[in-house]
Amino acid sequence: MRELNVTGTFRYTGTWPIARTLLESGAVELDSLVTHVYGIEQVEQALTGEGTDGSLKRIVLPGVRVVEEPSVGSAR
Repeated sequence: MRELNVTGTFRYTGTWPIARTLLESGAVELDSLVTHVYGIEQVEQALTGEGTDGSLKRIVLPGVRVVEEPSVGSAR
């Protein structure tokens, strides 16, 4: 007989409400963390980070097919 033990953790329990409160109050600003924006046809490039040295946060816009230059502000 083969067995599999699965172990989970609740490390981040209770942190989402705190984060949401901080965002809603304006205490933190997240837009500046986005370094690259991609279209839906560029998901693989966004996930692999190919050609994005120094990127911090890459996002994919589902309503956009392709972003020619996936740097910040090019698709917004």
